[in-house]
Amino acid sequence: MKTKNFISKSIIFLLILGLLISGVFIVWISSLFGKSLPTEEGITSGNKEAEPVTTACVGPAEMIVLILGIDENEQTDAIRLARVDFVERKIIVLSIPRDFWVPIPGFSDHGITEGRINAVYGYGEYYHVEGGGIASTANTIYSNYGVKVDHYVAIHFNNFEKVIDKIGGVDIVLDKPVDANFIAGKYHLTGKTAMEFVRIREVDTDDYRIDRQTLVMTQVLKKIKDTLNAVQLVSLGIEVVMDKTILADINIKDLNSLACLGKSMDYENIVFINIPQDMFKPYTTTGGANVRIPEPSVVPFIQKVLKGEIDQ
Repeated sequence: MKTKNFISKSIIFLLILGLLISGVFIVWISSLFGKSLPTEEGITSGNKEAEPVTTACVGPAEMIVLILGIDENEQTDAIRLARVDFVERKIIVLSIPRDFWVPIPGFSDHGITEGRINAVYGYGEYYHVEGGGIASTANTIYSNYGVKVDHYVAIHFNNFEKVIDKIGGVDIVLDKPVDANFIAGKYHLTGKTAMEFVRIREVDTDDYRIDRQTLVMTQVLKKIKDTLNAVQLVSLGIEVVMDKTILADINIKDLNSLACLGKSMDYENIVFINIPQDMFKPYTTTGGANVRIPEPSVVPFIQKVLKGEIDQ
């Protein structure tokens, strides 16, 4: 009888242990942070199958992340595609101009077949379910450029303000004036003033706007890398992505790998790339909107950047 009881207890213990191990594994690999989004054509179900290579920080060979900055009108004021290379310890961040006029899939029933790429997020949120904006944007990028993303982060500007304030603001230097509020000189930007700076529209073109966004982004990354240790970096990442207003498909395993990579890589290995100006042309729509028409050369350029074949 004692033997039977011992066997029964052992079996129960093993079952409980198995459930606990399974639970930890699920927490480790599941996207618990942010809002869960459906897997659609332009979004993979996670990282690509691991390649037989040695990588840093127990990461995949590479990871493509779609990063969107959302304004108060549910439009993407900033569109970035980041290639995270865990083999070469390098991150390439490609900017997609918000005024690109492109074919838009998935909205023909609503009379929308083309438009500004920055409007796609709002279409997805309005016509589809909540959370449809990021999926619609990813599908539009895939349809136009053949690029699938592994993970995605969509953050509203007021959330980004909070992140900048949490790290104590950032410092920038301007070689020449931008407008009356930002003349040449040194500035310490809070979250609020940083957003005012990156969203200046009236004085120049979207190319300069992208450059201003990149300037602030680089200083944010530099501040985080120089002042936060790995534990603090993971803690900040968890705090940010747990915000229910932020869309993020990031699990603990990937967050840990990204934090590890961020602390171990050289800052010079974070490269920001813009699409060359000779690869698009200005155009005024029949409705009077000033947009940009991408040349066919944009497609291979984007694909080469996200394969790591262009890194400057």
